Amino acid sequence: MVRHSLDVVVSITSVGRGSVVLLLALSYAGVTLLAACGQPEPTPIDTPAVPTNTPTVVVTPTPEPTATTIAQPGSPDRPALVALYKATDGANWTNNDHWLSDAPIGEWHGVTTDSRGYVTRLVLEENGLTGELPPELGNLFELVELVLSRNRLSGHIPSELGGLSDLENLDLGENQLSGEISAELGKLYSLLWLSLSDNLLSGEIPTELGSLPKLKWLFLDDNQLSGEIPTELDGLQNLTLLFLNGNRLSGEIPAELGSLSNLDDLYLSDNLLSGEIPTELGSLTYLTDLSLAENRLGGEIPAELGNLSYLEWVSLSDNRLGGEIPAELGSL
Repeated sequence: MVRHSLDVVVSITSVGRGSVVLLLALSYAGVTLLAACGQPEPTPIDTPAVPTNTPTVVVTPTPEPTATTIAQPGSPDRPALVALYKATDGANWTNNDHWLSDAPIGEWHGVTTDSRGYVTRLVLEENGLTGELPPELGNLFELVELVLSRNRLSGHIPSELGGLSDLENLDLGENQLSGEISAELGKLYSLLWLSLSDNLLSGEIPTELGSLPKLKWLFLDDNQLSGEIPTELDGLQNLTLLFLNGNRLSGEIPAELGSLSNLDDLYLSDNLLSGEIPTELGSLTYLTDLSLAENRLGGEIPAELGNLSYLEWVSLSDNRLGGEIPAELGSL
């Protein structure tokens, strides 16, 4: 009986897959029947050989599809821009091309983005913006330049702007902004240009503004600022233009301003400043414009001002100065 089983296996392994199943079933049935009847061994059936060079078919499983997320151009900063549009009556701006449309935000008027869709520049100067600045502007973390000057913006300057660590140019001049200057602006360590002039800002100049190491231009003129000029401004060693005129600043002119060695223009006129003109101002080697007019300054004009060899314009009128004009000024 063992030989019968071996013969069956050998004969059926050379045929196709479907025949294998059939022959096995028949062979096993035949073996059982012969064993029961005692019949002799059946004659083996010759089957044709299958060619050995039959190509092998390899079936590669099809991978299941995966979900793909398509980023919308400019989408990271879109909510902040939408908030600005709604808060400042964007429907009536002078130019609002593509704003709130499906176009990439880099195509919206006044908006520049980087390759990732983040806003780097927002320039809407003289564009008819009204209302208050939304705090969402502080979410434009890649912003380098923010220019919203010559509009009709009102309300406070959002303290959230102090989180824009890459900001180099902040110009909110010639609006109707009110309230105090936020000390948070002293965290804008990349800032080169700060203009808040021609607004309705009040309160004191934050001492934190003296912590802006790269600042070159500071315009706080024509507001309603009060208190003394912070001595901490001597930390602005890269400053070239300082405009504090047209406010209600009082007290003496800080001698520390004489350490601003890169200063070109110093405008402190039309305030309530008193005391004498610091002799240290004579150390401002590169100073070209000096305006101290319309204050309450007294004493004599310091001869050290004669050291200002680059001085082109000086105004000391409408003060309480006495004594003679120093001869040293004649050499300028």
